[in-house]
Amino acid sequence: MTVAEVDALLYLPGHPRQQLARALRILALPAGWRDSFQAMLGQAEAPGGPGGNAGLTAVSPPAAWPGFRPLAVTAAEQESESAVSAYLADPAGAAVPPALPGQFLTLRLNVGKAAPPLLRSYS
Repeated sequence: MTVAEVDALLYLPGHPRQQLARALRILALPAGWRDSFQAMLGQAEAPGGPGGNAGLTAVSPPAAWPGFRPLAVTAAEQESESAVSAYLADPAGAAVPPALPGQFLTLRLNVGKAAPPLLRSYS
């Protein structure tokens, strides 16, 4: 499996049982991801299971909002040669919750109709 496929399996809806089992066979998979996929596999096998990612809920702070929503980059600062801080805001002017320790933002970039979206997580 590619990194993009594993990332999409963890963060996008729809968790086919065969893909979860395939991901669990990856020897280099970190323990936290393995736990998430194992929990998702258990949900996929349960009749009427919710299909979410229960492996993330036990250790992560609550989400500021469900799913994805559009944000606009309002500023960018070069912090170092390899790091840039991007400042985001709601395009409609709604308040964006402040970041809490340990939280991260998963960005989804739609690159075309035939290609799956690119997903990247940032703290």
